[in-house]
Amino acid sequence: MKKVYEKTLSIVFSVFIILTMILSFAFGKNGMIETLVENKDAIMAYEPTEKYIKNTVSIAGKAFENGVFLKTEYVDLYGGIQKAFGKKVIWEADTSKTIMLGSDNKLYSSGNVSLNFKESEVNKDKLCGYGENIKSFAKYLNEKGCDLVVFLAPSRYDPDKVSLPCEISDNSKENVDYLYETIKDGESLTALNAQKLYAERSMDFGDMFYKTDHHWTVKTAFWAYAEICEALDSNCGYNIDSRYYDLNSFNVETLKGKYLGSYGARVGGLFVGYDDFDLIYPKFETDYTKSVCKNQNKRMETGGKIETSGSFTEAVFTDFDGIKSGKTKLTFGSYIAADRSEVRLVNRKSATDKKILIIKDSYALPTSAFLSTCFAETRLIDLRYLKDMSACEYIDNYNPDLVLILYNPGVYDDMFFDFGEEGR
Repeated sequence: MKKVYEKTLSIVFSVFIILTMILSFAFGKNGMIETLVENKDAIMAYEPTEKYIKNTVSIAGKAFENGVFLKTEYVDLYGGIQKAFGKKVIWEADTSKTIMLGSDNKLYSSGNVSLNFKESEVNKDKLCGYGENIKSFAKYLNEKGCDLVVFLAPSRYDPDKVSLPCEISDNSKENVDYLYETIKDGESLTALNAQKLYAERSMDFGDMFYKTDHHWTVKTAFWAYAEICEALDSNCGYNIDSRYYDLNSFNVETLKGKYLGSYGARVGGLFVGYDDFDLIYPKFETDYTKSVCKNQNKRMETGGKIETSGSFTEAVFTDFDGIKSGKTKLTFGSYIAADRSEVRLVNRKSATDKKILIIKDSYALPTSAFLSTCFAETRLIDLRYLKDMSACEYIDNYNPDLVLILYNPGVYDDMFFDFGEEGR
C-alpha cells in the first residue's frame, strides 16, 4: 500500500511539473525572452571556461524562473504555509539565498554579507587599501577643481539591535565605521558616516529600512539627500536654497502595502507582508531630459540610449502613472532606472548651474533623483557595469564640479574602489 501511495504521489508531482513547464513556456515566454535579451552580451561572449558555463547556466535558470506560470501565487502559498507553521528560516538549495526572519520582523538573507569580509574580524588591510584609493582619488579630483563627497550608507544588519535565527558572518557595520576612520581626515574630501549621523539625529534605526528588501526606504534616501546638501553648503560653499531639500517642498504619496522587495519576492507576500512605498516628488516646477544607456554594460556612445523628457514625475520616474495605477511593477529602480553603466539627467530648472557625477550602486537611486533637482546635470555610473572606461577617464570627459560616492556596505569590493590609474 505504501509503495502504491509513493508511486501515485510521484506520478502526480511529475505531471504537475510537466504541466507547469508547458504552461510556463506558453504564457511566460516574454519574461524568459526579456531575461535572455538583457544578458545577450554575456551569452554571446563565448569562452571555453568553467566560469562562462556556470554563468550561462545561471542566466538560463533565471530566464525560466522569470517565466514560471503562476510563479507569484506558488511563492505566496509556500511562504504562507511556512508562516502558519511558525518558521523563521526558509531554506534554499543555494544556502547563500536562504531567507531569515529577524527579531525586528524584517527579512534577512544568509548571503547578505560583505563578500570580501567573511573573516570573524574586520579586514583592516583591505579597508585601508580602499581608504587610500579614495584619498588618492580626492587628490586627483582636487587638481581638476572638483569636490568629492563620500557618503557611507549604514549597514541594514546591526547585531546590537537585531537577532537572527541563524548565525551569519556580517561585519558591514564595523566596515562602515572603519572605512570612515581611514578617510575622515583626508584632504580635499568630505566624508559622511550615516551610522553616526542617524544616531546623532536620534532617528529610529528600525524605520530606516524595508522589511522585505535590502534597501533603505525612500524617506531614508531623502534624509541622506538632505544631509549631503547641508554638507555641500557648509563644507563646499554651494549655497543651495534649503527649500530644495526640505521635505515640505515635496509631495509625498504613500502606496500602502504595495511593495514587495527582493527578499520578499523570494518568500512571498504572505510570509511577512508587504511594505509601504513612498513616491516623493517636487512641488516646485521641474523640466528634465533623462537619458539611460540602452545596454546595461555599455555607455550611450557605444550602446545607444533611451531618452525621456518632462517634469520630475514624467522623466525621472519610470512610468509614474503606471506605478500609481498598479499597471507597472513597483521596484526600487522606479526612481531613475534599474542599475546601468550610465544615466544622465539634464535639469533646466535646477538650484545651481553645477554638474555632479554619482558613483553608485542601487542604494543611490532615489537619493540621486532628489539630488538632480539641485544640479544642471546629474550623471550616474556604476563600476560593476562600466566596462570600457575607468571612473577617472569618464571624469576627464565629463568635467563635473562634484563627485559623490554612495555605496551600500554590503557590496564593498575591489571593483567599487578602483577609480583608475589616474586616481592613484
